Parts: sequence; C-alpha cells; structure tokens
Amino acid sequence: MTDHRDERTTPHGMWRYGQDFYSAACVVREHHKAESFMPFHFLIYQSIELSLKAYLLKKGITVAELKGKKYGHDVKKILDASLENGLKDHVALDQTHIAVIKIANEEYRNKRFQYIQTGSMTVPDVELIINAARLLTVGLEAVCCIPRHSTK
Repeated sequence: MTDHRDERTTPHGMWRYGQDFYSAACVVREHHKAESFMPFHFLIYQSIELSLKAYLLKKGITVAELKGKKYGHDVKKILDASLENGLKDHVALDQTHIAVIKIANEEYRNKRFQYIQTGSMTVPDVELIINAARLLTVGLEAVCCIPRHSTK
C-alpha cells in the first residue's frame, strides 16, 4: 500500500525542514556555548540529513527509498549517495566538511544525541559542522526549491 504522504513530500519541503533545523541549531548554539550540548548536535545533524535527502529527492530517489534500510538515518550513506549524484556541482564542500559530517554519524544514527547512554562519544567541532550545514542549506536552495515568481 502506498503512503500518500510520501507523494506530497517534495525536495522543496524537505529542504525547508532542513533549513528550519539549521536555524534552530544556530539559535541553540548562540544561547548555549558548551561544545557537547546534545540538542545542538541533534538539530544540526537533522538539518544535514534533511538537506541531503532533499537533494536526493531532486535526483529521483523516492521517499520510500530514503526511509528504507538503504539510507534511513545514516548520514554517511546519504552523503555518499549525494556526492555520487553530483552534490559538489552545487555545494562547495571540501574534504574537511565531508569528514566532519561523517565523524559523528554513528552517534546520530544510533540516537545518542537524543537518548543518554553511558560511555564516551564522538562529537564534531562545532564551527566546522555549522559551516558544513550552512553550505548545504545555502547551496541546495537553488537546486531544491521552487523559484519564487517575480512581482514585477
């Protein structure tokens, strides 16, 4: 059975949610400067995940595929697929950005930014991850969004 909500999910809508999570992460960061503040890390990775999924939707990958086992919430797999589909033609990510996105993938995928677990964990450099998320948000707007009509 087809989930009709999936048919209404557009690259523009997915990008918009990614942009909203990016904005929220920036506000949280501004008001809470601790490097390991988990709500910030959750918000910034959610932004990255949604921005990349918006791009993959634009490239023809379905919502069902994005939700499925192949991608799910695995930002590394989503990023790799995006890079294979020409992401760098639209977004100026360098190797440092790519590495910083991948560095805490396991923590994000396993929901460690949402639910407490004992033991050490890996978190990315805050400024580098914000910059990577910003590059994705800004760079993918023109690719994923419906052009605004001029009122001239």
